[in-house]
Amino acid sequence: CVVATIPRAIVERLLASLLHRAAAELPDIRVGFVEVPTPLQPEAILSGHIDVGICNSFTSVTPFLDRLRTDRLLDDAVRCALLSRDHPLASRDEISLSQLGDLPLLFMPRSLYPAFYDRIMTLFATHDFRPRIEQSYEGLETTWSLARRGGGWCIGFHTSLMYPPAGLAAVRVRELNLPWGIDMMYRRNETRAMVLGLTALIRSVAVAESARWQLESSALGRGSEPAAG
Repeated sequence: CVVATIPRAIVERLLASLLHRAAAELPDIRVGFVEVPTPLQPEAILSGHIDVGICNSFTSVTPFLDRLRTDRLLDDAVRCALLSRDHPLASRDEISLSQLGDLPLLFMPRSLYPAFYDRIMTLFATHDFRPRIEQSYEGLETTWSLARRGGGWCIGFHTSLMYPPAGLAAVRVRELNLPWGIDMMYRRNETRAMVLGLTALIRSVAVAESARWQLESSALGRGSEPAAG
């Protein structure tokens, strides 16, 4: 089975758990991973190039939606900014959008993920924030690399607060709290036993990973609270 994923840094622990359990529980199924951007996954599934997609929840606008099934695996709200570890704001527990106004936002073009782009820009407008966008970038690894070098800031998710990309600091932003998540996608009329077995295992792995995220998130929240007294 070929599983398409978003960048490994986002789903690394989910994939590691999946590989470990697949070897033990589905020994007759060979599982391979290939990185495919979310917008390209629906057509890749229907064309037979991949069997299952693990993607961001941006698929509601795909013209292939009636031929696909999507299951939410993990909730992961837009919650923070990703900054170079050397940036003065990187050591803060929480900042506001206004503190990011002079720093370029390293963000995608609207054509890549229209629904997500519009929701982010609507949120910014609600808080009277006008991001400084000098150029658009299509790859997360590209924006993260630029941010590491101090070239701007990136949108981050709740899990980024626990597992920031290498070389970056994740700082909670007061106004950012946009529900989002990670989904699994496959053919609505899928009948192959190996694919259905794998999707069932992915759901099980996601349940365990979600519980782990919640425990670690609670610990992170307690750690950020001011000491009593």
